[in-house]
This record gives sequence, C-alpha cells and structure tokens, in this order.
Amino acid sequence: MGVIRTFIAIRLPGEIERALGRLAAGIRPAWPERGVRWVKAENIHLTLRFLGATEEERVGGIGEGLAAVAGEHEAFELALAGSGCFPNGRRPRVIWTGVADDAGRLVALQSDIEGLVRELGWEAETRDYRPHLTLGRVRQGVKPPQGYWCGDPPAMTFAVGAVELIESALQPGGAEYRTRYTAPLRGRGV
Repeated sequence: MGVIRTFIAIRLPGEIERALGRLAAGIRPAWPERGVRWVKAENIHLTLRFLGATEEERVGGIGEGLAAVAGEHEAFELALAGSGCFPNGRRPRVIWTGVADDAGRLVALQSDIEGLVRELGWEAETRDYRPHLTLGRVRQGVKPPQGYWCGDPPAMTFAVGAVELIESALQPGGAEYRTRYTAPLRGRGV
C-alpha cells in the first residue's frame, strides 16, 4: 500500500460549480494571462480539513470515523456570500467566494471533523477555519489589478447532504480528484 494525498470536503452541486466557473471567467480578464492558476469549475469544493500525505491503509478508518461524525449532523443549506482574497487585497494568494453559515452548522461539522482527525493522529490545525471556495491561486510575484476586480457571486443556496474523503493526484494540467469515501449527513433531503 502506498501514500496518497487526501482532504475532507463538501462537493458542490453542478449548478453551483457552473455559476462559480462563470464568476471566475468574469474575474479572469482583470489578471495577467498566466498570473492565476484557476480552479476548474468541477473541482471547486468546500474543504473541511486538508490531511495531506495519508497511508492508504488508513482510508477505511477515516471513512468509518467520517460516517460516525456525519451521522451526528443534520443536512443543512449554505448560501454563496461575497468574494475576496487571502491574505489581503495588496498581496493576494487565493481568490475565493465565501459561504454564509448563519446557523453555525458548517462550523460545528468542521469542528467535529477536526476532532476526529486529531484522534486519528493528525496534528491540530493551527489556523482558524475560514470556509471558502477557492476560485484561483495567484502565482508568486503577480500584482493585483487596479480597482474592484472580485465580482460578486450569484444569490444561490445549496444543500449539504454529505462529506467526502477525497484523494488529490497532482497532474501537469491541475489536480485530479477521486472520492474515496462518502459519509451522508442525517436527513439528506434538505
């Protein structure tokens, strides 16, 4: 058995992926041609916890743990909300769209997942969780465009009915994702 690169995330419905792809396409002309590595629309996801190098024999245990955690949480809805960049507008590294979690369900789910992965032997995450959907990663040394370039996401909501353990294989054309385990939340019919 080998080592794979993994993360835990919420996959998005196709209509949300397509809307975010259109948003990114509208932002793209403001940037130098190769200044940003844009995420393919079908790869945009809501990361709950990046795990990194993971021994394949651990996948089953992670899946069982995710099933237990997910079974403690009701399905819920999120809304697209705002856009921006990390760490700031003067030195952008990540261009993102946010999500609104007014009831705090996403944060509670992520907190329980963080507890799970720590029990499974991963180091505690050192940064606070900031839910976002990455649209692009700004290449080193690229300056941001002048004026307002972010764009606002459409007013859309989407149901969260499961969390997934995803394998990420880095390829020359970008990362390729493969779901290794899906853990449904309670009451998936949001």
